[in-house]
Amino acid sequence: MKMETLRAWTLSICLACAAAGVLGHLAGGRGKEPVIKLVLSLYILITALAPISRWRMDGLGAEWQRMQQALPAAGTIDARALALEAAAHRLEEELTEALHTEGETCGVTVRLGCAEGLVEVESVALYGAADLECAGRTVQEFLGAQVPVISLEEEVQDG
Repeated sequence: MKMETLRAWTLSICLACAAAGVLGHLAGGRGKEPVIKLVLSLYILITALAPISRWRMDGLGAEWQRMQQALPAAGTIDARALALEAAAHRLEEELTEALHTEGETCGVTVRLGCAEGLVEVESVALYGAADLECAGRTVQEFLGAQVPVISLEEEVQDG
């Protein structure tokens, strides 16, 4: 089996070289000669390397199947939840920076919701805010929308 594969590979390289030679003579034209040589050289190179990439992909396919079998079936990934979490984290960072520029040093927690393909800010919770009203105005100006802004200290004391 391996000898047949090697024989077929060698034959394909020889045929690629012969085709490149014929095409090089037929193309002619001194101005385009470097471009033609480059294209034909790339053709020969790709022909030579194609079986190697196929062998590699076959090996990767077997490795992928082994990895899939090793993972538990219940371990599915919720891409939407991951995207919402990443967006909330990024928004928290930006809001923290905006509050910091206004002189308010507090922590921010953003709660996002997704309905019908639209992502909306459901609420913003601030903790450690000295002036909740001022911080709330800054958050609403930053978001450009009326969003509930709550203080986590109040929520913890009330609960």
